[in-house]
Parts: sequence; structure tokens; C-alpha cells
Amino acid sequence: MVASITYNGWQDALRLSNGIVELVIVPSVGGRIMRYGFVGGPNVLWENKAVAGKPIKLGDWANTGGDKVWVWPQDDWPNRMPNAWPPPAALDQAPHQADILDTHTVRLTSGPVIGWGLRCLRTIQLAPKSAHITLTSALRKERDGAAFPMGAWAVTQVPTAPQFWTRKGSGPLITHTRDPKNSTKAFYDADMLASVQDELLFSVRRLPAPDNAGLAYAPPTDQAQIYCNADDPWFAQNGMTSYTELELTSPLKTLKRGETITLVTHYQLDKINPKRPIEPQIQAIISV
Repeated sequence: MVASITYNGWQDALRLSNGIVELVIVPSVGGRIMRYGFVGGPNVLWENKAVAGKPIKLGDWANTGGDKVWVWPQDDWPNRMPNAWPPPAALDQAPHQADILDTHTVRLTSGPVIGWGLRCLRTIQLAPKSAHITLTSALRKERDGAAFPMGAWAVTQVPTAPQFWTRKGSGPLITHTRDPKNSTKAFYDADMLASVQDELLFSVRRLPAPDNAGLAYAPPTDQAQIYCNADDPWFAQNGMTSYTELELTSPLKTLKRGETITLVTHYQLDKINPKRPIEPQIQAIISV
């Protein structure tokens, strides 16, 4: 079911739950997903406690946390905005419209994304009887002109850990080891990213999208990225870990008015035994 709640001070939050897992969306802060976890269990998404319950000032980088959609490639941002940072306000800071479509589905709609001539529509669907979430993020071109390639980019912040994992299709797991002293970003030819937090395995996968048929990644490593923020004493002093971003993108497409480019991602949450070797458990779970 979907319920309106107050979450960490945000009064406009929506909670989706099927009795197994729960997911909390806060439309007023860039349409972010701020919580995903088993009912009564920990949140597997990273949250910045220092800004909880506060609106984001347009043009500011509050680093609120959670999961959101930006526009890819980031290298093109300086060509579309006065400054290369922070992310586009309509996607990252401004409120999104939230519509409840049914008992397990919410759709978020951004305002116009200035510089790109598009709007983001994101449908978040909770499976009725499992821990699975399907997120369909579409960038829809809303005006003529501004003809250049663009793609959807899902950025999911999670608490930091020593290692993360990635995989392409049914290929082998690749272990990504974090450097606690330096912020780093790695690019992978992959469609699955995973994080282990104590007894929980959180994985994010990219699924096929109909309007991406025939499109290719150039280079292939644009498909997935892992950004690890270095250890930050300020976070520790305020009772938080640092964070890592699990990032998946759609291929690039030059859109005409009314056309879309879509990224479909899938959340999965599973319990593991931390006393046993981790990688064989991950391999068994994500192979199902």
C-alpha cells in the first residue's frame, strides 16, 4: 500500500510497503527515494542527517543522499548550465509532482529541465509479495531544438563499505575495493552493482528498456560507475559513515520533441550470512 507520512521532518513523504519491505519517497527534495529496507530493519540507502527535513535551495548541493535521476553525460553539463555543478535544479533540488497510480506504484514528474528541454518521469513500482522494486526513469523531450545526445542516469547513494561488486550479464563478479583516503570513480561494462551491509545484500540492476533498442554505449564502460567518497571526519563527527554511489545509465540518444530515453533499474534486497564467504553468496543470489 501507499501512505502519506512524515519522514525525518519531511511532511510530504510517501511510504510504499508490502509488509516485507518499505520504500520512502520525498517528492519535495528532487523526488528522491530516501529509504529502502526490510520493514523494521535498517535503511540500505545513505542519508545526510544534517539536512534531514530541510528543503534544498535551488542552486545548492546539499548532498541529501538517497536515490535520484540526473542526466548523462556529466561532461556535457557545462554546455547546458551556467556552472558545471551542482546538478540540474529541476532534477536534484526542486520538488517533483507525485501521483499514486495504484496500491504499489507511484509516479514522479519533474519540472522542465532548463538547458536540456526535457522533463523526467519516474515510475516506482513495489512487487506485491517480494523485496523487489522496479524503477522506470524516462527523459522526455518537451521542446524542439537543442539536438544533442543525452541519457538517464540513476545515482544511488549507500553507506560506505570496504568493497563493492559489479557484474555484466552472467559473467564473473568483479570486486571493487574502496580507497578510504581518496575519492575515486571507476567505470564498468556492467549491468549490476551490489553493496553488502552487515547481513544485507543490496543489488541494483539495469533491465532492458523498449525505447533503447538498437542503441549502444560508447564507450561500453559508460554503463555503470562506482563513486567512492573518501573518509570524511565531518560525517563521522555527526554520526554518519561516508558514502558510495552506485550509478547506472541508459545509452545516449538525440531526442526529438515527444521522444523519450528510458532507464529501467531493479532493486533487490537479500539476507546473507556474514560468517560465510561473501562472494559465493552474492553469485548464487544474483544468478537467480
